[in-house]
Amino acid sequence: MRTIALGLLCGVLCGVLAAAEWFVAPGGNDTTGTGAIGAPFATLSRAHQAASPGDTITFRAGTYTGGVYITKSNLTFQGYTGETAIIALPNNVSGQDNAFYIGTAANCTVRRLTLQGGYFYAIKIDTGPCLVEDCFIHGSGRDCVKIPGADNVTIRRCEIYNSGLRDPSNAEGIDNVNGDYMLVQDCYIHDIATNGVYPKGGSIGSIIERCLIRRCGQKGISLAQSSGLAFYDTTQNPGYYSCIDCIARNNIIEDCEGSGIDLESALRAQVYNNTMVNVAKSQNGGIRIASADKGPPAGVVTCRDCTIRNNIIVLGSASARPMLFMGNNSHQGTLTMSNNRYYKTGGTAVYWWEPTGQYGLNLAGWKTASGTDGNSTEGDPMLNAGWHLNAGSPCIDAAMTLSGFADDYDGNTRAGAWDIGADETGGTALPTPPASGPGTGGGTARAGTPASPTGLGAVLNGSAADLTWTDNSNNETGFRIERRVGAGPFATLTTTAADVTNYSDTGLGAGVTYTYRVIAVNAAGDSTPSNTAGVTVPAGGGGGGGGSSGGGGCRADSQAAGLAAWLVALALVAATRRARRT
Repeated sequence: MRTIALGLLCGVLCGVLAAAEWFVAPGGNDTTGTGAIGAPFATLSRAHQAASPGDTITFRAGTYTGGVYITKSNLTFQGYTGETAIIALPNNVSGQDNAFYIGTAANCTVRRLTLQGGYFYAIKIDTGPCLVEDCFIHGSGRDCVKIPGADNVTIRRCEIYNSGLRDPSNAEGIDNVNGDYMLVQDCYIHDIATNGVYPKGGSIGSIIERCLIRRCGQKGISLAQSSGLAFYDTTQNPGYYSCIDCIARNNIIEDCEGSGIDLESALRAQVYNNTMVNVAKSQNGGIRIASADKGPPAGVVTCRDCTIRNNIIVLGSASARPMLFMGNNSHQGTLTMSNNRYYKTGGTAVYWWEPTGQYGLNLAGWKTASGTDGNSTEGDPMLNAGWHLNAGSPCIDAAMTLSGFADDYDGNTRAGAWDIGADETGGTALPTPPASGPGTGGGTARAGTPASPTGLGAVLNGSAADLTWTDNSNNETGFRIERRVGAGPFATLTTTAADVTNYSDTGLGAGVTYTYRVIAVNAAGDSTPSNTAGVTVPAGGGGGGGGSSGGGGCRADSQAAGLAAWLVALALVAATRRARRT
């Protein structure tokens, strides 16, 4: 009972501490302002100084100087609803590197802001988890978004554009180097100097889905390109794969000089239900599969066990590039391809199988050389001006039904026989390109999907992990609990009934780390995942739980009393802090 009471007290007081909202406005004052809505601060720097973990910093309409190194975790940075707040740096002044910079801070949220410029990056995220949503991100000196090793970064419903205004030689829309479990959803990524988005450097489990990617100087999506060997985590990735178990699905990719989707040194990459139009204009192929010589000790690293199904690839009449390009010594294990649709506008497509020097294959020759892709076809997919399927398209009901997702680019549910490409006919189509931003218009248009669970916690209790979370939806039919064992991929552990907010995972192995996330589900689709939480079982066996073990009741009472006093003191600090602001 003592533990429960202290937990409730902690929850109440932590909720009080997390409730502060600090306002920033162009007419504010960093000296006399209190951060209240009627007496705002003038700068992000001052608001960050005043804030405590759990607080929200809200920007009124205007332009603010960026470059602040964010060190406080659990902060929310947001634009005031209905107003445009811009955080900016010039993209041509050395030393003013990042317009917005998540430094040592974890669990931060950035929403409804315009992030502009930066000598290098419009936003750099060094620490995850981090959520960036409903933002305009553009005008960077190099990459728009840089993720150097931060795990569990989610970027959704954002418009990301005009990268590389200072240096277009290496300027991605999203450049993720060894950040695991990145999730990019419902984003409109366009006018990118090099690649639209890639998870590289050994990124594990990253997903790019339901995005519109246009006008890239190189590839639309790369799974993935090579990085310096220092960036690889050789404990999780001793083979130096550029990415592991990464997925590109339900994306529309249009007007790229290079591949629509590129696979390089990828382990178990999955490419599903994408529509690629006018790609490989001057480089690579519609889809390219390649190895990379990364030098010692890695050597040549090939792709392995990749899967490519249900995609549409359309090459323009002026392209001299192949529809599919298998590089020499580029894939090992099992290459699985099927139910793809290929079309060369106004001409005949060619397919390159470099291992045997066959550069002018037709589709039948490609199937023979590759030993796969047997159910794929060639011909006009009959797309409309918005890259959706017209009635009568041969792609309708011609796809393979897959597991792991059940939606399309527009957020409609795939039902019955699936269609090839990003679009499932019969549902409401989003305008492409979107009429207004940020993002594609997806995500928010996915009516009926449940709200995401939050506050996932995991406590080791002997050889069990006791999970608890907050149910934020009133329309879920249940929750899917996913677990990652060590450095492996997330996989479904179990499902629960609706309104359940706890689960115990028993029989855990000694010396193993387990990581969990929870997803609310219903017939309309899945929520986005909760935060992740994990436990590590000691090598000697089951670990301690949430309570005390053995005697020492007086010691426990003393600890409880001390904790209660400390929490009361925190509450007084919080009250004093609020009094200063009102």
